[in-house]
Amino acid sequence: MTNKLFLAIIILGILIRLYFVFSNVTHTNYLTAPVSQDNYMGYIKNLENGTLNNPQNTETRFFPWYPVSMLLINKTTLLPLAYAGLLINFVSLLASIIIFWKITKDRISTAIFSFFPPVWFFSPIKIATEPLTLALLLLSLFFYLKKKYLITGLLLGISTGVRLISVSLFLALIVFSLKNIRRKIIPLSLGYLITFSLLIFYNLTIFKNVFYQIMLYPKVGGASGSSFSVFQIFADILRTISWHQYRILTSGLLYILMAVISAFILYKYRNKKIIYKISFLWLTFSLLFIFSLGPNPLLEEFRRFLIPVAPAVILGLTAPKDFYLKLLKKLNYAKKT
Repeated sequence: MTNKLFLAIIILGILIRLYFVFSNVTHTNYLTAPVSQDNYMGYIKNLENGTLNNPQNTETRFFPWYPVSMLLINKTTLLPLAYAGLLINFVSLLASIIIFWKITKDRISTAIFSFFPPVWFFSPIKIATEPLTLALLLLSLFFYLKKKYLITGLLLGISTGVRLISVSLFLALIVFSLKNIRRKIIPLSLGYLITFSLLIFYNLTIFKNVFYQIMLYPKVGGASGSSFSVFQIFADILRTISWHQYRILTSGLLYILMAVISAFILYKYRNKKIIYKISFLWLTFSLLFIFSLGPNPLLEEFRRFLIPVAPAVILGLTAPKDFYLKLLKKLNYAKKT
């Protein structure tokens, strides 16, 4: 892939997203009721009014750093909250693509990452935590590979305060670093504890409870709370078939299959590159996280949970590039003959 084609693909992915954003802005209610994954605007309103500490308010399950960042930008720049959220998302989108390229040096994988999976493509045009989470995770991975373990831990602690699934990469790096406890694990863990303690302080100040979100989420996470996902997936399959929700069934199962196949490939290729081994551990811990106490329903939500680990999924799917090229050559040869 040439430099020009590579840049064209990246720019196209960003421009299409911007087009959708400007299309949404034309709606008169966009500033007050933007396209939102969850009610972060309501969370911010309650935070400002001092009424956030209410167990009946399901928005309190959110981890705080994304809505708090929106509020800080709003107060310092007077930018409307919806635009503040979108600004965070687009900065995170650009940062994610650049960092992914810096880590992999792979044009094909980076080009695919600019568009795929579809849920990641559309996530930055919504008020949602996934873009910021993904940018922080990739940045922490970048610094880990640069042997900046304290900074890695600091970033992962912040990211956990955006989405809890960030702990999956922290655990992956701990396992990967087991042979270097003093040089890697200690500074990594110290950095993590420093910034994670900010979340503890926030929870004690606002909710008087250290692990408020973790305790509340099983009751209100997803559309119907949370459940043990290994069993929930079968219930969702039966429900989607019974209700003729074949699009949800197909989409959910495809995302799950894609993640499982990617994990299998990463395991096979784990000794070829360090990034493949880390990505295998990252994806494995992420899947364990999702398939433990996950959302109810799971099929509809699985794709969202997969966004923070999308780089690992893409690296897995693109790792056998030589195999794909040989297969294409064989197919072309078979057509000619």
